[in-house]
Parts: sequence; structure tokens; C-alpha cells
Amino acid sequence: MTGCRVAIAGALVPMLFTRLGQDPATALSIVLTAITDVAGVVSFPAIVLALSALP
Repeated sequence: MTGCRVAIAGALVPMLFTRLGQDPATALSIVLTAITDVAGVVSFPAIVLALSALP
């Protein structure tokens, strides 16, 4: 699930930076790293909560 989010972000972020008139290569790695970290931090507790609810 996290990989899918990162792939979508990896496709949309360069288009956003191009639309804003910025060079997408300069900030893309920073933005994708942040998105990956946030997705991982959100996914891990969700998995733990789902597994802890099992009998």
C-alpha cells in the first residue's frame, strides 16, 4: 500500500512543480522522502492496531 502511494506521489510531484514554474529535479527527492516517511509512520501503527484487534 505504501509503495502505491509513493508511486502516485512520484508521478504527481514533478507535474506540480512544473506547473508552479519550478525545476522538479531540485525538490523531488526531498518531497518523496517526506511522503515515504509519513506513509510508513501512518501504515505501521495501523497494521499494529489491526493485528492487536485479532482474538
